[in-house]
Amino acid sequence: MATFEHYRQQFAENVRDLAGAPNRSILPQLVARESLTGSVAYLDFEKPDTAKGASDLKAKATRDAFESGLDAKGDSFTNGTLSSFNSIFTPHDQTIKERTLIQPQLIEYGHNFDEDVDILNIVDPANSTVRNMMRNVYKDEDNLIINAIKAATVSRVTSSSTNETSPTNIAFPTSQKIGAGGEDFGSSDSTFITLDDIGRIRELMETQYVDSKVYCLISPTTKRLMRANITALTDSDFVGATAFFTGGGLPDVDGITFISHPSILATEFYAFTADSIVFNTFKPLTTSLNEIAVQRNSIQAYIREKVDAKRVDDLGVVFGEIQAIS
Repeated sequence: MATFEHYRQQFAENVRDLAGAPNRSILPQLVARESLTGSVAYLDFEKPDTAKGASDLKAKATRDAFESGLDAKGDSFTNGTLSSFNSIFTPHDQTIKERTLIQPQLIEYGHNFDEDVDILNIVDPANSTVRNMMRNVYKDEDNLIINAIKAATVSRVTSSSTNETSPTNIAFPTSQKIGAGGEDFGSSDSTFITLDDIGRIRELMETQYVDSKVYCLISPTTKRLMRANITALTDSDFVGATAFFTGGGLPDVDGITFISHPSILATEFYAFTADSIVFNTFKPLTTSLNEIAVQRNSIQAYIREKVDAKRVDDLGVVFGEIQAIS
């Protein structure tokens, strides 16, 4: 029994090593992380309200103006009213607070090894079955984040909600959607991302005072067409290290890091910032290795975790559309 417990520990350690391997899921490392627990949870997000602008010092309400009935310009200052009295206090300005609903999603994979399989082979870090199970975990984690980025609606509690626990579906703003070739979303005229599209992503981000790192998810097809059609990608004055280009990758272009991902369609792309998406771990990755007596003492390997991802800031995300290749 002690020996089998050792194999269990070895199996768990191997899975953890695989989870930290270079071929692990990429996207959870590029977004905000939380570890809220429960059957449901709320992700709190806060952003500035509309700026009210600077005011002339002569228009500032003062104690003297309240008592004398005249402001600094000599204009009438209504004396004795509550609103006039309140105006001489330091203002209390609110920020926009939103709470996004998130619920745990179960990722699990199991496999029963026949009784004739050597236990040492099962706990071997190079075991292809366990490695492929972990690769599926990586895919599921990435797809949760991609679905969070591209969600048409998100359940949130906002200032217009009736209470703190009843969310409403908030649609992704059309102002954050662009089409290829600089056209409106839905009327694209290019089969790849153009330099103008890259500029429009930056424009939308900068308009919202976004100063975080910007990533853009594209399909392998889009990556190929960008490399084939945008000659500026080899211009060191325009992009980061051109070694990425010569090596088959894509460099940072105008401050945007492009990520080729097989789960992205060739007709779409998604730009996002790290703090606009939250990946929450409800229950961390766990493993078990057991002998199943009723199945001829076969060895059952099982890995699972409870996670989910949600978009918390719509203005930190840009949807893009590309014309399908005919």
